[in-house]
Amino acid sequence: FWKKTDIYREQPDVSFKHQMVLVLETESPDQLIFWSTYEQLNQLMDHKFLQISLQLNIEKKIITKMEKR
Repeated sequence: FWKKTDIYREQPDVSFKHQMVLVLETESPDQLIFWSTYEQLNQLMDHKFLQISLQLNIEKKIITKMEKR
């Protein structure tokens, strides 16, 4: 007998590169709010750029992942 079907599973390698784009829509379509970690993109969207500072707490995320197991 020949095998007619087979299953192959693969786990992707996913890692966070600490890069992101944030686009917020407002009631007016021409007044969107924009922020990203890409300097060139921020310069391009300068008129809509939101100046904020982000801090990443990696420790908290690791603890949360461990608690879920």
